[in-house]
Amino acid sequence: MLCTYQLSKRLILDRSSYSIKTLSQHFGIKLKRHHNALDDTKACAELFIRLCSDFELNDENSIYSKTDIRVGG
Repeated sequence: MLCTYQLSKRLILDRSSYSIKTLSQHFGIKLKRHHNALDDTKACAELFIRLCSDFELNDENSIYSKTDIRVGG
């Protein structure tokens, strides 16, 4: 399982907060209604895409090992 919070903490070292609101502002991602489940989910997805793009993350250079990735709960 990948977590944008943990991924952001590993990639962006100069933040005092790694909340979805703060990270959305940092990346210019529109967060319409913070704490609204759908809007937070959309912002989180956009954040993940942005992190993968900006830091050139893909399967070959993942900062996570295969043992860190779990499917399900």
